[in-house]
Amino acid sequence: MSKVSKIAEVLKDFIEFDCIPAERIFHEQLGSGDRRWEKVPAILEQLKSKAQLLGLWNLWIPSSYPESPGLTNLEYAYLCEIMGRSFLGAEVDLLLS
Repeated sequence: MSKVSKIAEVLKDFIEFDCIPAERIFHEQLGSGDRRWEKVPAILEQLKSKAQLLGLWNLWIPSSYPESPGLTNLEYAYLCEIMGRSFLGAEVDLLLS
């Protein structure tokens, strides 16, 4: 099994069983009106922590950096397709907090 296949399997489960179910909670915690963006929903920080523990953190970093997962653009594109199943997918798998 290739490196990207292993990451993809972990990512699929994370999106399916963590991110998609958390979408409703995210909307509940987000707030509304003028106060909508005053705080980051707690569920988002929880998902980011889990993504980091699973090795799904900063998958976009190019191979020339030591902290890179070493993916090609093609491999990363495949993972982006999986992340796109949830609007939270890219947020929790890509961004630093």
